[in-house]
This record gives sequence, structure tokens and C-alpha cells, in this order.
Amino acid sequence: MSELRTLIFATITCFLAGCAEWGDPRAERHAEVLATIDVAQCEANGGTVRSVCMFGTPACVTPYPDAGRECTDSSECHGTCEIALSVGDPNPEVGTETTGVCSADDDPCGCWFEVLDGTVQQGLCAD
Repeated sequence: MSELRTLIFATITCFLAGCAEWGDPRAERHAEVLATIDVAQCEANGGTVRSVCMFGTPACVTPYPDAGRECTDSSECHGTCEIALSVGDPNPEVGTETTGVCSADDDPCGCWFEVLDGTVQQGLCAD
């Protein structure tokens, strides 16, 4: 019984102190994903390896040559024709006529409203 108490005490103490031996699962995952990215190839294609999304997952993010160009449909862009939102911006009304801009890069995360055939589509947030 004494050994069990000692083990429980050591486990709780280690947990509260943040034992280095246990490691950080996010840091380990970050390293695993980073090891699968061909950084030289990413950079050769004009991209940069950076952290994306909520957990900061490493990814090769490549800018689009038409970034910021006005558009009325995603077929006009390398990425999507979108109305990008910043914190505090009001949401555009779905179904209204509008123009957007071609997305900046292939970063899969963020919030935006796609513009198709000159019409605002339902918003999307990906993280």
C-alpha cells in the first residue's frame, strides 16, 4: 500500500510540475508534421513553411499570383473569390450581389465568404 501511495504522490507531483519526460504532445506532433515537409521544395515553389490554424500545425503555404485581384467567381482565381473577414466585421448577407478578391494563398484556415457567380455564399470558418 505504501508503494501505491508513493506512486500516486509522484504521479500527481510530476503532473502538477509539468514533467519534461512526459513531453508536450503538440510539440511532438509539430515535429512529426514538420519532418514530412520538403522545405526546399516548398521554397522552390515560392512558399514558406509556417504555422497554420488553431494548433499552429506546420504547413507549406504558397501565395497565389492573383492575390487581391477583384473577382466575381472563384473560377477567376487560383484560389477562391472571397470576402475575407476581420474580427468585428459584419457578415455580408448571403445571396446578395457583390464582388470579392482572389484569396492570398493556400493557407487552409480562417474565415471567409466565397463569391460565386457574383453572389455571396454561406460563410466558412476552418481551423
